[in-house]
Amino acid sequence: MEANSTFSESWHRVSGQHLALHPAVQVRRQMFRGERWYVLEHPFTNQFFRLRPAAYEFVARLQRDRTIDSVWRECLERFPADAPGQEAVVRLLGQLYQANLLQYESATDTGALSRRHEKREQREFRARITNVMFFRIPLWDPDRFLVRSLGVIGWLFSPAGFLLWLAVIGLALKTVVDHWSAVLDQSQGVLAPTNLAWLYLAMVGLKTLHELGHGWLCRKYGGEVHTMGLMFMIFTPVPYVDVTSSWSFRSAWQRVLVGAGGMIVELFVAGLATFVWARSGPGVVHSVAYNVMFIASVSTLVFNLNPLLRFDGYYILSDLCGLPNLGGRANQELRHLSEKHVLGVRDSTSPARTGGEAAWLAGYGAVSGVYRVIVFAGVLFSVADRYMFRPQ
Repeated sequence: MEANSTFSESWHRVSGQHLALHPAVQVRRQMFRGERWYVLEHPFTNQFFRLRPAAYEFVARLQRDRTIDSVWRECLERFPADAPGQEAVVRLLGQLYQANLLQYESATDTGALSRRHEKREQREFRARITNVMFFRIPLWDPDRFLVRSLGVIGWLFSPAGFLLWLAVIGLALKTVVDHWSAVLDQSQGVLAPTNLAWLYLAMVGLKTLHELGHGWLCRKYGGEVHTMGLMFMIFTPVPYVDVTSSWSFRSAWQRVLVGAGGMIVELFVAGLATFVWARSGPGVVHSVAYNVMFIASVSTLVFNLNPLLRFDGYYILSDLCGLPNLGGRANQELRHLSEKHVLGVRDSTSPARTGGEAAWLAGYGAVSGVYRVIVFAGVLFSVADRYMFRPQ
C-alpha cells in the first residue's frame, strides 16, 4: 500500500469512526525478498488479507475507543516517512470491510458478522454470474475427504513418493520418445468430432485429480479446504478448488508446493496413462489414455506451468521471487509508466520499491499481456480452422 496522497477529500466520512480488527482475526508474518509482510486471516469467513509493515502498523493500532483520525495521526507522527496517507487508509478500510475483518460499534455480535458475510457471498455470487467467461459455482466441502484420503495416499507426498514420481515421469518420457511417430499421428485426430466426448471426459477426470492435488498438499501443511465446485472457463465447466488458506503459510516452499500440487498429481496420472496407451491396441482404453496424455502435456506447458497466465505457475513464481500480487502490481506499474511518460501526470507513483523491481514488474506486465493475446488468438484460430473455414 502506497502513501502517495497524504490528504483525502473522503477523510471526513471515516475519520470519526471507531473501528478495530475483529477479535477472531489471526495475524501471521511472511517474508518476501527480505521484506516483512503480514497476513490477516479470519477463520470464520476464510478471508485473507496481506499487508505491508506500514499498513499493518496502522491496522494494529485500531481500537474501538479510538477514532481513525487519532490512529492515523499517531502513525504519521511515529513513522513520518512510511505512514499511509489518508487516501490509502480510506481504500484499505474499504478492503478490510469487504473482507469482513473489521469490528464496528454497531455490529459487535456474531449475528451481524454473519449477515455481512452472507451479503458478501451474495455480492460474490452476482459477480460470478456477471463474469460469464470465468464464473464459479461451489458444490462441495472436500475438507473431510481430504483428511481421510491423506491417511491412505499421504506417503505419495513424501521423499519416497517423490522418487516414485520421478521414476514414472522419466519412464513415461522415454515411452513417448520411443513411440514419437505414433504420438504425432494420433494428435491429428484429437479435435475430431468423434473424439471430443472422450477428450472432455478425460479433461474432467484429470482436472478433478489436479484440483484434489492442490487440496491434498494444502491439507498436508495444515490448511483447510472447504470449497470445491465448477468453474465455467469460456463456457466450459471444469473443476476448481479453493486453497486460499495456503496464503497464511509462513514457508514460501509450502505455498509453492501447494501451487504445484495439481501439476504433480496430473503429470503422475498422465505418466501412468502413457504406459496404458503404449501397451493397448486401438479402442476406447487406448483413446482415453492418449487424451489424458495430451491434456496433461498441453495444459501443463501452455497454461498451468506458464507464469504469464494467472494459473499455478503465476502463484509459484510470485512466491519464489517474493513478489506478492505480481499481476496487479505489474498492471499498476504499466499504468504509472503510461501516466508519467505518455499523459504527463507528475504525481503518478510507482508500486515498486526499487528500480530493479520496477523493471521486473514492467517487463512481466508487458510480456504477460502479449502472451494472453497470443494464446487467446491461437485457440480461436485453431477452432475456426478446424470447424469453420475448412471446405466441405
